[in-house]
Amino acid sequence: MKFIFKSFLFVLAGLLIISCNENKSENNNGSTNDFSSVPDKKMCELLTKEMMSSITGIEFKEEMSTLHQTDKSTGKYVSQCGYHSDKENMAVLVRRFGNTIFPKEKEALMGGGKTGDAEIDKMLDDAIKTCKTVSGLGDAAYFYDLGGIFNLILVSDDYYQIHITSYGKGFAFDEKTLEVSKKVASEVIKIFK
Repeated sequence: MKFIFKSFLFVLAGLLIISCNENKSENNNGSTNDFSSVPDKKMCELLTKEMMSSITGIEFKEEMSTLHQTDKSTGKYVSQCGYHSDKENMAVLVRRFGNTIFPKEKEALMGGGKTGDAEIDKMLDDAIKTCKTVSGLGDAAYFYDLGGIFNLILVSDDYYQIHITSYGKGFAFDEKTLEVSKKVASEVIKIFK
């Protein structure tokens, strides 16, 4: 099961990185290219498993950095960390591409368009249909049911896109999982302010 979760995270990260180039728009309102606030550290260093355990109330036993790319000169930051326990697993993915402003529409945040894989396309179409808008969190936030197994919240706050993925027996497409995801997203937003 852990292998399936890790494989899904790699596939999801790849799709999200690829789709970013198709869905981004440049900010033209006088932004500077000062990227000094873009961290070098991996997501797992910025949000340790101990911190995640404290935020969520879940005793995570392992953390694993599954993706990390950063370039301060261009303001690029893409980093993902997975947190694992016996019953619940979560992952946090944060992306920034310089002064790119990410789209706020749910279809665009999910990558828009078709991937060419019927199973993934159906899963993404179903996720958009079951989407719940989340207020009071970033510029735009949505909670998705990804095939009844994964739950994902997408948040765009300034130039950062934050993804919180939840999986395991303790999670469902419900208010409890949404609240835990919101707590994690709120902490991540604080880290990148």
